Amino acid sequence: MKFIFDGPKNASKSLYNRALIVQSLFPQLMLIGHSTSDDVKNMKSAVHAVTHGGEVPCGAAGTVFRFIALRCARNEGVFRLTATERLMQRPQEDLVIILEQLGVRCELLPNGALIQSEGWKKSLRPLQIPRAASSQFASGLLLSAWSLPFNLEFDLVGAAVSDGYWQMTLQFVQEMGMNVQVEGDRVNVPKQQSLKKLEYQLEPDMSSAFAIAAAGALMGEAEILGYSEFSAQPDSTFVEILKSMGAQCAQDGSILTVRKPDRLKGRQVDLADRPDLFPVLAVLAAFAEGVTELSGAPHLISKESNRIEKTSELLTLMGVENHPHETGMLIHGLGSNVKPRSIIFDPDKDHRMAMAAGLARLKGFQIEISDEAAVDKSFPDFWKTLRGVS
Repeated sequence: MKFIFDGPKNASKSLYNRALIVQSLFPQLMLIGHSTSDDVKNMKSAVHAVTHGGEVPCGAAGTVFRFIALRCARNEGVFRLTATERLMQRPQEDLVIILEQLGVRCELLPNGALIQSEGWKKSLRPLQIPRAASSQFASGLLLSAWSLPFNLEFDLVGAAVSDGYWQMTLQFVQEMGMNVQVEGDRVNVPKQQSLKKLEYQLEPDMSSAFAIAAAGALMGEAEILGYSEFSAQPDSTFVEILKSMGAQCAQDGSILTVRKPDRLKGRQVDLADRPDLFPVLAVLAAFAEGVTELSGAPHLISKESNRIEKTSELLTLMGVENHPHETGMLIHGLGSNVKPRSIIFDPDKDHRMAMAAGLARLKGFQIEISDEAAVDKSFPDFWKTLRGVS
């Protein structure tokens, strides 16, 4: 069975949303790439509302809500951000802390936020930017730090969470022309930073590509079109993970081919900088031989769902022994001894949990997934791609 991931048609939503924030400040920026994911649609709608007026819709997208809140505050006015109650139950309090230091009032509501701003104000001391809950707050600040009339200086405070995504943001703004000075946890952005590029080519979404690559490692072969080994996305390291488990991975130009090995092997994997790989990788580990330990990602509990809990639920329904812990999970892979069964699984509105269940379905499990449309958040063509080609 062969699967083909069309990278050019599935641009990274992480990079796309970062680029849309910059484009809102510099409308002349041309973005090259395509995405029909709900997260990108939500960001486009939110940016339009910020620049043209009206209520700012964020939907269920944490990235959109956090980035757009900081972007709104660059403008003078009152902004009403709307979001799902589920999203507002995730850690959002750091926004209030950050915006207060910028002289902006932010009130979190059960279904969004109310922001009152006269534009960012210069602080007398370096801003203190929490990062223990998410790296998105620091990323959102940096993405909206263009063309300031003052130097912006801030300290990253607390243990780094998903630091790979912060590094991706840093690399992105530098590529676009921002002069960012970083010394340890201190970051300085000199005033009046301007755009140096008028075009930006978006990379394929590596998180989505991993789900299809994993399908190839389980069932035959997968081709990832538009792949680059120099991707800025932390999830692009899935290639090294697959190789360590025994999968055959080869790159020819911009095509990455992943082939099923005679057997997959359990491994220890630190997911601190790439937590989005966790659900799919856990299912892949269920079909590997030996024990796999996925660790380093306590923030999995506050993603779209509690991914440690939901992944444990899925594996248990599949009959795979697993031992969740505060930063991940131990999985006792059964290799070819996994016995397919009929199960019902609720992904809890989490796109990556639905994808993980889809992989198990490929291996013969009769899985009724209660919300298959959850994948639209990041990869609307997932089910079509998972049908494979002959």
